[in-house]
Amino acid sequence: MAARNHKATNTWVARIIPVILIGLVGYSAYVITKVVAIDYLINPSPDLLVQPRSGSAAAILLFYYLLLIPLLVCYARLIQTIITNPGYVPRSEAWYLQRKEEAAGKESFNRSHHGRRRSAPRSTEKPSPLPQSWPAGIQDLESGRSNHSSLTSTNKHASHYSHYRNQSTDLPFWQRDIFVCNPDGRPPFCSTCLTHKPDRTHHCSEVDRCVLKMDHFCPWVGGIVSETSFKFFIQFLVYAALFCIMVLTTIAVFIVERRRINTGFLDVHYYLILGLSALFLLFTLGMAGSSIQLALVNSTTVENLNRRSKVWFLAVLIPRTADGRLPAPPAPRQGATGTEPRFQTITYPRPAEEEQFLIHQAQNPGQTNLSPPSSTTNPATSQPQPRTFAILSTTPGENPFDIGPYDNIRQVMGYSVAEWISPIKQSPCADHRSRVSAFRMNDGLVRRLKEERGLVDVHAEGKRGEGSTARRSRRRGSVNGTGSGSGSAAEDYGSRRKRNRRKTRHHRRRSEGGNAPR
Repeated sequence: MAARNHKATNTWVARIIPVILIGLVGYSAYVITKVVAIDYLINPSPDLLVQPRSGSAAAILLFYYLLLIPLLVCYARLIQTIITNPGYVPRSEAWYLQRKEEAAGKESFNRSHHGRRRSAPRSTEKPSPLPQSWPAGIQDLESGRSNHSSLTSTNKHASHYSHYRNQSTDLPFWQRDIFVCNPDGRPPFCSTCLTHKPDRTHHCSEVDRCVLKMDHFCPWVGGIVSETSFKFFIQFLVYAALFCIMVLTTIAVFIVERRRINTGFLDVHYYLILGLSALFLLFTLGMAGSSIQLALVNSTTVENLNRRSKVWFLAVLIPRTADGRLPAPPAPRQGATGTEPRFQTITYPRPAEEEQFLIHQAQNPGQTNLSPPSSTTNPATSQPQPRTFAILSTTPGENPFDIGPYDNIRQVMGYSVAEWISPIKQSPCADHRSRVSAFRMNDGLVRRLKEERGLVDVHAEGKRGEGSTARRSRRRGSVNGTGSGSGSAAEDYGSRRKRNRRKTRHHRRRSEGGNAPR
């Protein structure tokens, strides 16, 4: 009950604070426009013995509203994104069935409690079915036939939050070449939403939902800051800091000026705006600095809590040979207890009973005698091509999503200056259409993990590198005239185009000058 009241309080606070912020911005507009620009600069009181300064008033109002307009646009875009596309992961069908059973039980209890039913009241305790007896409609998440793994039309609850859709949940996680997993090779499972968590997903207790790349719950913007709104959040903070600097500087200058005229000057509007602008300047500068720092290392507030000690487990696809067989595993290594394999593997799709067992465990946390059910998969049912993954782990503190400061910030803010300053396009990191991984990963780190486990033939990579060097040398030779002829298969197409352009310019000069050297 206390947790529910806490969530309700946070929800109402998140709804009220944005209204208060808008009111404070409106009050600052009144003070700057009416009290400072009009009443003091344009139409000063005769008692002040100052000349009207319409030019100064126009300049102040111009800069003020040039900062106010983008600030309000960013804030509106941020709130609109948080409301319409907060980055929620759809709940599983089992979650809706569970809520339906709970609602039916409460209704039955209320009827019996008020004496509306003559017969003995039915027990409202939810039965504890065996994992094998789950309805057939609850298919395996890992098989991609329902829930967040595919969001296909077979899932009747997927359309319930159609405006929350994200490509990270449109593709089954095991259809990508790399995904984040637990040490056993399975992705994290949310016992509240009864669904697997896509990469970089965290469950937010404030809204009781799993959120993609969740940063934090912010009552100042009315909800969850996640991958869909983090860019607009940074833009709002930067514009807010610039706005507060402008207001603070303007008010401070005119307070000093008016105290020179009248040492007893005391206007509540001036000093109230001075205090509010100083307070929000400290707040927005701190938040903007920390948010930009997180963007530079491609992390979030939640992930940053244990960023220096976090060990990431990655399931990396093992490519099969042309005839569909797995390559020979690398030689085992010598461990503390003898020889041991270099890595563990897991093959997808998994049996549907595994998913049902996880759901049953989440719904019956008190039962300790549960055992995984036996597989009852119909062999006649067509199954997708199996994919085998190697389970690799990073060293503590390594972030597989850190691709360098410049590329990290571009993944959040966009690829052009216009995207950095305008709150229009979504962050590139919110696009999960790649079949390699849901989020862009550090290729060098993944390659090193493969090499350490023997998944990549280092000598073959070296040979390929030598071949690339030889091809580049041949291309340089062809450009300098030492390579093979224009019809040679070893010549690069770009080099041929450059040489042809030089020939064209040479013939043009000869035709124009008549005596160009050969």
